Amino acid sequence: MKYPIPSDTAASQARASDPAYSAWVSANAGSGKTHVLAQRVIRLLLNGTDPSKILCLTYTRAAAANMSNRVFSTLSEWTALPDAELAVRIAALDGRGADRDMMRRARRLFAEALETPGGLKIQTIHAFCESVLHQFPLEANIPAHFEMLDPQMEASLFADARRDMISGAGAGVEGLAEAFATVLERGGEFGLDSLLAEIVGKRDELRDFIAKLGRDRDFRPLFAEFGFRPGQTAEGIAASLWPLPGFDPRQFAEFAHAAEAADARQVLNNVIPYARGAFAEADPIRRLRLLAKAFLKADGDPYEPPKIFKKALVDRLPDLPDRYLAGAKAILAVPSSMRNSAS
Repeated sequence: MKYPIPSDTAASQARASDPAYSAWVSANAGSGKTHVLAQRVIRLLLNGTDPSKILCLTYTRAAAANMSNRVFSTLSEWTALPDAELAVRIAALDGRGADRDMMRRARRLFAEALETPGGLKIQTIHAFCESVLHQFPLEANIPAHFEMLDPQMEASLFADARRDMISGAGAGVEGLAEAFATVLERGGEFGLDSLLAEIVGKRDELRDFIAKLGRDRDFRPLFAEFGFRPGQTAEGIAASLWPLPGFDPRQFAEFAHAAEAADARQVLNNVIPYARGAFAEADPIRRLRLLAKAFLKADGDPYEPPKIFKKALVDRLPDLPDRYLAGAKAILAVPSSMRNSAS
């Protein structure tokens, strides 16, 4: 059901769409901002403004398409309306009576807008900036025939980069096979895609950082960035977490026995299996990852002791919540790149 627009609102919209005024329009979504902008463009055209001299900028492609559809839909309707109805439409829009010359012009606006070289310019800010760069490539220091990457082109380039990386690793390129295997071990296939995306997104900063690193041979900023100290190794960091604070072999056995006695299903399903695997694992890095899966949630945060440790379990081990938080804190102190298991 349509409700009539309040007279005050209609008057405000008419003032805002008047080309003689500069206006700022602020209103909630769905309240008619696009309608006002479309009316303003139509009134400019009706007053004789060359369509090529009108520029409308929006934030999104959807908004630009919506705006363009509204303008062309109105102009298209005007071409077929009887004189009497067209005069009423123009009067409602412009507040003036429409004579025969104005109606004749109104009926020509649709064709003029379509025939304008480049079309009526209703575009996104990004598209406008791209058009400016195409006009002044030398001043912007960019290739004259550059193209903007769309999501499909970006995905294709990522696929090419991954294919080249795999080919290089198989061809025995020095150091590449080992680096490729490390990335796959740490992050899996999706981690590799994320790494490539981040490299592309930060390519300028990364290029400058590598150049400075190669020039100065000073790795301290790199260590500081990832929370390492010079001389540390992944194996040494992982080994320092064993035994986990609060869970030496005797304490863990006590914990597992109490969980079974209390029938603590969440602990028995989510914590105990991975923790047992950690106690049986000799490699410190794989052991660290098992501990992380045992004592941290999937998002990498600790469990909340009141939720994971039911009362029957805490009654048997009153210090368990404190011990658990101490162990989780020790695991969280290790860089996430070391404790995240491969997908």
